[in-house]
Amino acid sequence: MTAQQSLRVLSLSGEELVTVYFQAPATIRQLKEALKDACNLPRFRQKLLLQQRVLADDQDLDQVLDLQLVKLSYTAATDAQIEGLLRAAADGAVDRVEDILQRPQNPNDYLRIHLEEHTDIYASALSFAARENHTDVMQLLAPGSDIALWLASRNGHQAAVRVLLEARADVDCYKDSTALYAAAEHNHPQVVQVLLESIADVRKPNSADTWTPLQAACFFGHCNVAKLLLSHRADAMRSQQNDPNSPFRLALDQGHTLVVQLIQASLKDRDRKRTAPTSVREHLTPAPWIGNSARSRQST
Repeated sequence: MTAQQSLRVLSLSGEELVTVYFQAPATIRQLKEALKDACNLPRFRQKLLLQQRVLADDQDLDQVLDLQLVKLSYTAATDAQIEGLLRAAADGAVDRVEDILQRPQNPNDYLRIHLEEHTDIYASALSFAARENHTDVMQLLAPGSDIALWLASRNGHQAAVRVLLEARADVDCYKDSTALYAAAEHNHPQVVQVLLESIADVRKPNSADTWTPLQAACFFGHCNVAKLLLSHRADAMRSQQNDPNSPFRLALDQGHTLVVQLIQASLKDRDRKRTAPTSVREHLTPAPWIGNSARSRQST
């Protein structure tokens, strides 16, 4: 059984920064991972010294020592270097990404990319990795990004979406449309389910045409997505049924019969719940002094 040990991490001036507890044996890399949260400093910006000697990441930490931490600044990257990191992330090349970050190069540097007509975004390496579902590369990079979450949702990458949500990406934040809207529009029901489990706002519209995720699903005929959204209280009556932008009319005009039937069933169910008679007895609250026998008689 391994014993828990502790060591102090000091600044160059000798000030104690943090005491770290670890299970021996451990490596310097594992120590840096622990310091990432304790000092709010990415692993690639850490240099650990023992008696002015730099410790390599693969070196074993086999005894209790006081170490010094040097906080490295990111180097200024050229456009070519930024593009190199983005390409490595898009390719899922973990070793290449690791080597580039060791410079250290800022993983949040971004370039403008063209997605489709009238759609350009500024994306970082994390966004490129998320777009291609390279979760191992994503683990190396910065915490959750809203654009990365949107891209992963748009492309239907459930694993990448989970990684970003665990890193606390804002499930509802993106300037043009939300991750839920992107997943609904592109017919990714499994991603829609993950986002709904993370309490995504089912009624939040996009900024272009103010459509909700349900309206997008109805227009494109994504029946399973529409069913999920309706089960989470999406607004089937966002506008009157004769409005050309209502979920019902969007599905009807595009000839999506199954979605039309789904919307009709949802509206009927809503109306039935509104008009269903409620027993007066369900609203009677017995006074606290009424005994159990009296309560049981009152409910019969």
